[in-house]
Parts: sequence; structure tokens; C-alpha cells
Amino acid sequence: MDVLIGDADELIPHRMLARALGKTPGALALWRRDGSGPPFLKIGQAVFYRRREVREWLESRVVLSTAQGRLLNAREPGSRSKLATTNGSRGED
Repeated sequence: MDVLIGDADELIPHRMLARALGKTPGALALWRRDGSGPPFLKIGQAVFYRRREVREWLESRVVLSTAQGRLLNAREPGSRSKLATTNGSRGED
């Protein structure tokens, strides 16, 4: 991920970050909508990410087990928790 090397305050265009993360620009747009991705700046119609904030966001995603990863994903806005479906509950209390 060469895009993360360099000046911490440098702005990264959204398409460049998407390519570096192996995601589509649409995936980053969904993250922006639900607040689950890194902080971003919007200048007119253009979307940028500050390199330092992307690094911090990536560090916040480090997990030690798959169970920990599932819990992290379940807490994100817009995500559907699979925990509710595995215990037979359909969310109708």
C-alpha cells in the first residue's frame, strides 16, 4: 500500500485509496454514508482522505481473532449482525 507512505497530512483521492485497499470507490461511498470508514474531506464534489487518518483507521481495525473481528463488524453502523440470526432470534422482541 504505497499510498500510505509519505506525508501524514497529504490528501489521498478516494479512487486511489479504494485501489490501495482493494475495494471499489462504491464501497468507500457506502463507508462514508454509514460512518464505518476512515474520516474524509469533501471539497466540492471531490472526496479525499488524509493519510494519517487512514493509517489510524486501519490500526483500529486490527484484531487478534475472528471472533473479535465479527464483534467489530457487528458494531459498525449499517452492518447486520449475524449474531442475531445464529441464536434463532429474528430481532422481534
